[in-house]
Amino acid sequence: MIESKVDFMRDVEMILSDKITVHDMNTVMKAIADVLEGYEMRTTRTWAEDQDDLLTCYVSAMTVEGRSQKTIDRYCYLIRRLMEYVKVPTRRVTVYHIRSYLAAEKDRGISDQTLEGYREVYSAYFNWLQRESLIEKNPTVNLGTIKCEKKVKKTYSDVDLEKLNHSCKTIRDRAIINFLSSTGCRISEMTELNRDSVDLESLECIVHGKGNKERTVYLSKVAGMLV
Repeated sequence: MIESKVDFMRDVEMILSDKITVHDMNTVMKAIADVLEGYEMRTTRTWAEDQDDLLTCYVSAMTVEGRSQKTIDRYCYLIRRLMEYVKVPTRRVTVYHIRSYLAAEKDRGISDQTLEGYREVYSAYFNWLQRESLIEKNPTVNLGTIKCEKKVKKTYSDVDLEKLNHSCKTIRDRAIINFLSSTGCRISEMTELNRDSVDLESLECIVHGKGNKERTVYLSKVAGMLV
């Protein structure tokens, strides 16, 4: 199949790209192309089979380590996106594949900060694969960090908070606004609260942050604001 030969030539070029000169590369690729001219070729193993096998192992490891389901889902989503783009087995992914994917995402308008998050996920994944001896070479070793412009988040002034309070139509809305502003909790932490986590006598509650870490939040300020 022509497609299999093209994929084969591309994979060989990717593997040798950082090992030989451009002149030698042209010589090697021409020789391979001449040899393949007299052969029929078909792919016997798809990238997806290899990817699913290794990703399943990684998911099991993250589960044992106590990673949250949200983190696991995010990692799986980003890794699958990368593999769908490069279309080669995980063991044959190179730094050039990953750079090409990140460049394509940037062309789509994805911010540098988001791309750095992608890079961290891929680095963690391939680092783990190498530590487990599931791959020989880690393709993210030479993948530099992506410089991001640090943005200072604007905080709400007392006047802004007062306007938000006046715009609330119910006490529930006021409770939400004041809870977030006085405790510094994330929205996801607040929405995952249940009644058993809130102690109305001591005016405190337990929230679960990133990595399922628990911490106690005091509600005395919130109660005072709602009076």
